[in-house]
Amino acid sequence: MALNLFEDYTREDVRNIFAPEDRFTRGAGTWGHAGIIRIPKRPGDFIFFVSYGRTQGEHLFDEGISKDGTVRWQSQPKKTLDDKLIGELIGHDEAKNTGYLFLRTSNRDKNGPRPYTFLGRLKYLSHDNQREKPVYFDWGLLNWPIPRGVRDRMELQLEDETFTGTSHREQTTDTTDITVVDALKKLKRTEPPANQRGHGEATPQFKTRSNSNYAERDSKNR
Repeated sequence: MALNLFEDYTREDVRNIFAPEDRFTRGAGTWGHAGIIRIPKRPGDFIFFVSYGRTQGEHLFDEGISKDGTVRWQSQPKKTLDDKLIGELIGHDEAKNTGYLFLRTSNRDKNGPRPYTFLGRLKYLSHDNQREKPVYFDWGLLNWPIPRGVRDRMELQLEDETFTGTSHREQTTDTTDITVVDALKKLKRTEPPANQRGHGEATPQFKTRSNSNYAERDSKNR
């Protein structure tokens, strides 16, 4: 099975692609339950499974994607800024390692468990360096934009946008048949601002920047 941008996959499918030798138990264990998974034998590479509307105990995950491709993401509720995994995510460098985002807008539909859509690779943008349990991150989608037809199929509503539920496509190239390898060939490596990566931001600045246009700001910085 190949990993293709904007196609749908179950958790077992993803396991079969990245670690077919690992055991899979539906609803349990690493591949059947975890929200973020270290890819075996690939230090620093991660898989992010995101389901909108998730709850854990009394915590409701408030996550979303902005119109400029910024992904708001939260760690597990017990994670602190000193946690080893959090440190690895803060230090994530997309030029050296890969974070793969698999997202679905709900757990189930009328046909049963809903698959995840592979939305491509992630780039660390910032994190809130004051709040923890959970820790708050902003990631950038490197394979942006998501074609309108894919968003309609997923019922994915971008923040500050009203979902129409139609099959109308934006006037962009539909890349549903582009593999991850093909997509990576088109990426150009550029260095991020030296004073931002890994330091994060205080809560007021983080909240403000989370609502700003990261793509525009990144372009100006570069």
